[in-house]
Amino acid sequence: MKLFFVLLLFLFAAACIDQNSTGITKPIIIKKWFPNKKIREERTYANGMKNGKQIAYWDNGNKRFEFTSVDDKYEGEMKEWDYNGNLFHLAHYKNGQEEGVQQLWYENGKIRANYIIKNGRRFGLLGTKNCKNAADSIFIIK
Repeated sequence: MKLFFVLLLFLFAAACIDQNSTGITKPIIIKKWFPNKKIREERTYANGMKNGKQIAYWDNGNKRFEFTSVDDKYEGEMKEWDYNGNLFHLAHYKNGQEEGVQQLWYENGKIRANYIIKNGRRFGLLGTKNCKNAADSIFIIK
């Protein structure tokens, strides 16, 4: 186990030193495994930050999540699956912020949230219950 961490540290250090003429490090892929030898994570790093595909798996081999990072920020499509392989979260990001279609599902497959973020504004079903306040109610006074 110590050998693994030493090797991992060496690879990470080598990636940080291995730069091209623009000063940008070449991407490296770090992998982690479960005790049962199945893949747990595949992470891509460059410039000391997450840059590229980020994938994690459940211990049964099903994907847990997949997204792309640019300088440690979400970029593009992000998906999350439950243990049984059912998609329960689909999101889109731009510069680390939600942008575009965002969807969540319950375990039974029914939609939990379905909305769009456009220019920082949210439109659609947020998956929250509306609260009634006094201003929304109609009072009849006798």
